[in-house]
Amino acid sequence: MIGSQGLRYVHETTVSDGKGGTKKVRIGDKVDLLPFEQTKAGRGDHDYMDECIYDIQKRDLGKGPYEIRQIGHWPCGRIMLYLKTATSDGTGVYAEEFAAC
Repeated sequence: MIGSQGLRYVHETTVSDGKGGTKKVRIGDKVDLLPFEQTKAGRGDHDYMDECIYDIQKRDLGKGPYEIRQIGHWPCGRIMLYLKTATSDGTGVYAEEFAAC
């Protein structure tokens, strides 16, 4: 994959539990997209474009929950979940936008 130098695949990470805490998830576990209010809006610096991007992501992913196929840890520290969705078998998403099921 172009631009993936330094990407490591890991077997587990933590995501939101949907109630303000965190929960450990592994490959094969299910996650679902957090409500907008708990992701972008919670930062206090969201704007109209954040809402549009969230709506597009929600539409593109289809109905959840989604199975985790891989977990990527980028050199910058970002954790990506690669999900099996209705339309894809490896859609990459930011882990902080998802909660464990």
